[in-house]
Amino acid sequence: MNDIIAGIDVGSVSVSVAVIDRHKKLIHKAGSVHHGDVKECLTALLSHEVMRSVTHVAVTDASPGFIFCHERVDDQVALIRTAKFLHRESFDALLHVGGEKFSLSLFDDTGNYTGARHNTSCAAGTGSFLDQQARRLNLEGSHEISEHAMNNRQDRPDIATRCAVFAKTDLIHAQQEGYNIDQICDGLCYGLAKNIAN
Repeated sequence: MNDIIAGIDVGSVSVSVAVIDRHKKLIHKAGSVHHGDVKECLTALLSHEVMRSVTHVAVTDASPGFIFCHERVDDQVALIRTAKFLHRESFDALLHVGGEKFSLSLFDDTGNYTGARHNTSCAAGTGSFLDQQARRLNLEGSHEISEHAMNNRQDRPDIATRCAVFAKTDLIHAQQEGYNIDQICDGLCYGLAKNIAN
């Protein structure tokens, strides 16, 4: 049997596709920001030639119902199973930060799932929050913020990341105080990490 499986995940910000063979070997992966047009984005990703050999399709529960599939998988279960497959050693926690939500899955000493914690309905502290701040700084997205933050070797300003309104005020204040873009991005990332940890 020559099964080729496509896994599709549609999040609040992007669409991701992974194609594996029956031996769980990754054949193809792709992802793209959908900007609210999931169908067009997904159609473009599915136009890759490898998709012609796909025999089964699985999607995460968060993905829209219009996507044809053979199986729907709970998002958290998909993350946990993937982490256990990729990292065979035992771990006690799995942190997932998405565009709109984040979660912390917890495990005991033997690797068994014990529960999870999730953020509130507010998107502060998520990828879309960083993307919003990137637009304010005339950057392309959260990936550029990360690059600038990694380059910083100076003090970082304190930036409130629990609320987009407070973050905007702190960004303006940091710019007025003479902090450069690397420092400001570092402050944003540090604040975001603290917010998630709290």
